[in-house]
This record gives sequence, structure tokens and C-alpha cells, in this order.
Amino acid sequence: MIECRCQSAPSDTSITLIASVLVLTLAAMTIQQDAQPQIAFVSARDGDINIYVMDEDGKNVVQLTDHPQVDATPAWSPDGRRIAFSSLRDEPPNTHGNSEIYIMDADGGNPTRLTQEPNSVDTHPSWSPYGNQITFASNRHGTGDIHVMNDDGGNLRRITLDDTNRSPYDWAPAWSPDGRFIAFESSRGGRGSGLWLMSPDGTNPVKLVNPPGHDTTPTWSPDGKQIAFASRDGKNGTWEIYRTGADGGGLKKLTTNLANDQWPAWSPSGEQIAFNSDRDGDHDIYTMNPDGEEIVKITDHAADDFAPSWFPSALAVSEREKLPTQWAIIKSKR
Repeated sequence: MIECRCQSAPSDTSITLIASVLVLTLAAMTIQQDAQPQIAFVSARDGDINIYVMDEDGKNVVQLTDHPQVDATPAWSPDGRRIAFSSLRDEPPNTHGNSEIYIMDADGGNPTRLTQEPNSVDTHPSWSPYGNQITFASNRHGTGDIHVMNDDGGNLRRITLDDTNRSPYDWAPAWSPDGRFIAFESSRGGRGSGLWLMSPDGTNPVKLVNPPGHDTTPTWSPDGKQIAFASRDGKNGTWEIYRTGADGGGLKKLTTNLANDQWPAWSPSGEQIAFNSDRDGDHDIYTMNPDGEEIVKITDHAADDFAPSWFPSALAVSEREKLPTQWAIIKSKR
């Protein structure tokens, strides 16, 4: 007897499903290829402090926010469709420094307030690589602490609570590209502030590095192996950019001058680091190689430009998100 192993023809439903999957896959590939690196940054060039975006060479500057109050600390969502930021725009009368976390479309549309905490500073948002959560710093409990919330502002919780000295201070969180860690600045356990790592729920805090000075604004390389950060030199009181391995090894000082170099941000290729510097009299945005060489000035405006945020800045870790991901302001001379 001959056994027939013939398979029946696929149904119309199966064909439609397969076609849909192929279309979505090709669309994702197209978006990934077409995602051009851009840099969001903060500038006072319109007279107020607002958020702008430009090409990575400094060209095609576009203003995203236009508000008389301060908009600052921009951070791209992993898919590049939204930008989280902090703002004083809803500060109540007779208060000072009440910044909240907002999100807006990448073109500046639909600004939406996520936090609701009067008389506190909510700032330094950083997206999880899945794009469904945002970590940020807040002094709402009387000192600096790191918080996490959903991307709609829900399920907000405080994840740091340290009482090892009289003035514990946790600030400037940055989610790692693989989602396993949050790097942050902390004064816990001693004088000054150093860089720490912890799990996204706040457990397992580990001290990463503590050069002489004040360390802040950590930013991860796209491969998650390096962290760049700003540190205020204890000798001359200026800010410089440093780089360290994610394990705390290989510490390297990247900038060395009497200017303030702050707010590093890795390029999506990992081949450059953007930062702001007042080395020419006012703050502008510069780029350099990860070894500190080949410094290039990409903005040149009489007003201050600062706090660059590069998109895409890392690679999302989820299978469904394979697109590239990513109040210090100038007054951050705390």
C-alpha cells in the first residue's frame, strides 16, 4: 500500500497571516534602516529654555517645545517616537523648582504630564529598553531618590532608600541597554558622590566608581560595556567627561581643560560621545571619539546649548522591539 504524504494546500487565512507577518517584518527592517541619528538638546537660543533636535552634524535644527518656562533633560523612547523630558511649565504660583516629568511626540506634539508632585523636582527621565517604563530622579521624599513608573505615569514607585549617612542622595538614573541595571549617582556610603549600579527594582546596589569629585549623568554605550559620565574635578572645580567599564574597570579621563564639560551621550554606533562645554565662552554641543580625541563643535550659538540626547542610542532587547533605542541643566554646579 502506498501511503500518501501529500499536504493540503494552505488556507486563505494562513496565506493572509503569513503575508501580514512578512509585511510587518519588512516594515520594521525599513524603519530600522531609515532611522537617522539625531540629537535632542536643550537651548536658550529663543530667549527661553526649550528642547530642540538636530542632525548629528549639528545641521537642520528644529525647535520642539516653545514655552516660557524651562523644558529640559530630553530622553528618546526606544522606538524614537516619543521624548520624555522635565519641565517647570505647570509650576504652581509662589513655588520654586517644581519640575515634573512629561512625554511628547518626537515632533514636539501632544505633551503629556506624567508626574503630579507639587513642590518637588522630578527630572532626569530614562526609558527602559522595552519602552514601557521610565525611571527618574525626585526629591519628593526630602532627598534625592530614584523612582520608576509606567510610560503613562501609572504604577509609580520609589526604588532607592538609603540611610547610611546623614544626607543620602541618589540622582541621574540611566537604564542599561539590556534592561538589567540602572546606573545612578549617589552620595551613599561616604563623602561626595560616585556612580552606582542596581537592579531595576532597586535591589543589589553596587558602587561602580568614585574618582575625586562629584560624579553624575551616567550614559551607557550601545553595547552596554562602557559608561560615560561627568565629574567635577576636586582640584580646579570644573566638570570633565570620564569613561569607565560597566564593571568599574578601565577608568579614563576624556577631557582635560579649565572649562566645564558635561552631559555625555553616546552615538548609536558607539564611535562618538556628544557633550556640552563652555570652553568657548558659552555652552555648545561637541562630539569626540570615545578616547577623547577629535573633538568637534557642532553647535555655535551665542546662547547656551546643552544636555544632548542621541537617537538611536542603544538596541532594544525585546524581540518585539528590535529598533535602536536611547535639573542638572547648566545650573548643576551643586
